[in-house]
Amino acid sequence: MLHALYRYSKSAKTNKERSQARVTMTAILISCSIGFVILMLMPLFNIFRIPLLTPYFFAVYLYGVFFAMVKYRFMSFSIKDISREILSQIHETVLILNTEQVVIESNSNPNELQTIDTSQFAGLKFRDITLPDESVSLMFNSLVAGEISSFRERIIYIGNPENIITDSSVSAVYDRFGDFSAILVVSRESRGISRFRKYYKLTEREIEIVLLTISGLSNIEISRQLSITKRTVETHQNNIYNKMGINNKIELLNVTSDFDIKAI
Repeated sequence: MLHALYRYSKSAKTNKERSQARVTMTAILISCSIGFVILMLMPLFNIFRIPLLTPYFFAVYLYGVFFAMVKYRFMSFSIKDISREILSQIHETVLILNTEQVVIESNSNPNELQTIDTSQFAGLKFRDITLPDESVSLMFNSLVAGEISSFRERIIYIGNPENIITDSSVSAVYDRFGDFSAILVVSRESRGISRFRKYYKLTEREIEIVLLTISGLSNIEISRQLSITKRTVETHQNNIYNKMGINNKIELLNVTSDFDIKAI
């Protein structure tokens, strides 16, 4: 058992698991050592003899296991305990993801993401509730790998009838043992984009093309990212320019900057 616990303490991925193994192993060693000295060595040298105390020595081991259970939640960790504390302190739209990027907790502020019922997100993959975005995916991968601790990105949530464009902050959550336990996503609807869209009466697709255009992507790159033809992109751009009363990308950049809309 000691050998198995030692190997486990060396191979465990989290600090909690390593601590559990060390506490349990220490309790076993103390129990066995005291029992060996009192029950074997002392009678051997006629120091003194005492009644069988095996149950008491075993109690030391049990205490070690109990200590590990209470202090480290012995082999059972629930990020929900952490998420409830976080959610109670934040009054914006918040999602808590596990390390597999599955939503495990969420809250819903009436002032944010009004067309999306975030309470239905629990159990869904984050990629299933947002539009595909290679930049966001790469940042998530870096976060999970421990290369970064947080990032800010424009995330588009899939809604009905309309998708919602948000300015989102994504952070890694570490527990008191220093283990990476969850991902915190705090999202706020992009008010600038919302006003811009309503003012010029742009469609969701046109907004996507505007954002990609001001980000410097060519029409071919935009067509690939949106899985549409280059001609369709050009048609959308012409419609956008006509609605806005402008003629080119430079003027588009000037107008979007007035609405405080930044490139993706």
